Amino acid sequence: MSPLRSLAFAMLCCACHAGGAKSGNELEQRQHLPSEATPAAIDSTLSAARDSADLLGPIYRVLRAIGQDRPTVESRLGKPSLATRETKPDPDDSITTDTLVRWSYDQLAFTFLLVGHDVLVETRAAVDYAPIIAFGTQVATPDQAEARLGVPGATQTRGDTTVLVYTVGSLEMGWENSITLYFVRGRLVQIGALPFLD
Repeated sequence: MSPLRSLAFAMLCCACHAGGAKSGNELEQRQHLPSEATPAAIDSTLSAARDSADLLGPIYRVLRAIGQDRPTVESRLGKPSLATRETKPDPDDSITTDTLVRWSYDQLAFTFLLVGHDVLVETRAAVDYAPIIAFGTQVATPDQAEARLGVPGATQTRGDTTVLVYTVGSLEMGWENSITLYFVRGRLVQIGALPFLD
């Protein structure tokens, strides 16, 4: 999933969560390297990318290991405290609609896309979710996230919510997953894992 498509899914999910994004939309697609990068800048960018992959890969795997469909999630976590189902326009195809099912738990939320079967679009965790709490303290603000992880693949701000999207994976190998960092009023509140989707 490209950073821009990841961002579209993330903001679609964000718009429907309590405390999510508000009106107004500012999308900024950033380049990974400046057009005239010096060798030192390239080295530091590559180093940041390696550090980012080292930090984000384990977070991605923890969030995705909970389950890939509703029966698996329910068998591990029980019934959700809140379940919703809604139809939204497909962000990539104006003539089709998507059916999204959202399950919420105390510290976790899951968004499934129904296409004859479940496709897990996003697993999202609160920053106080035990397996990721240490990571959340390292990137508590957007500035800390950029200093620690480098420039995100995409950034979007809607109202008081800012979403940074980082890539986990490899396009060369045919897949590219994303980690989404959700900041409200400049503080990290949730971390999401989005899979590669064609």
